[in-house]
Amino acid sequence: GGRGRTRQQNRGGRGRTRQQNRGGRGRTRQQNRGGRGRTRLDASTTEGPRYDPAVPSERNRRNADAVRAAARLAKVAGAALAGGDLSLAQYRVLVFLDAGERPASQVAQLLDVTPPTVTSLVDGLESRGLVARSADPGDRRRVVCSLTPAGRRALQRGDSLVGDRLGLLLDRLSAEDAERVVSGLESLNHAMELALRDRFGRPGGTPDPPTDGAR
Repeated sequence: GGRGRTRQQNRGGRGRTRQQNRGGRGRTRQQNRGGRGRTRLDASTTEGPRYDPAVPSERNRRNADAVRAAARLAKVAGAALAGGDLSLAQYRVLVFLDAGERPASQVAQLLDVTPPTVTSLVDGLESRGLVARSADPGDRRRVVCSLTPAGRRALQRGDSLVGDRLGLLLDRLSAEDAERVVSGLESLNHAMELALRDRFGRPGGTPDPPTDGAR
């Protein structure tokens, strides 16, 4: 009888201990979950506004507007060049070669077209006597393109046509605004010339002069 009561007491003690352990683990889990919730809430209330790439910044919005204007201006330039029997792509080639001879491969990269496409384009300019092609003395396998005197005259004619068309647009602005537009376009053109030089180097393979830090 004594051993029976002892066994029952032991079993009862182990049962209560298990219930207490289970209850303790349950409360601990609830506390942990609650703690993590408070931590998340605290973090959400202390963090600053997050960057959303879908919402452009004011600077990016203005840059995009400027690029749109440049695209529309290219359309205007293309229409004006038709009066000089030049396409916009042909005009770009003449402008690119104005500073000096360039390999045909660089012309293709400039226009972002395949070599066969630029070959056809240069063929048309060459047949009109505007561009001359020759083998590169340093690499006979490479073809070099250069402007002819007639090509320079065609380029000058194209410059005059696009300049006149731009002038018609600028006449819609005040003198001060028109001057700011032209000044901005000149600065943009300078930046693009520097980008071309970084990408292709100087015409004819002439190295850039050393900067002050490289002397």
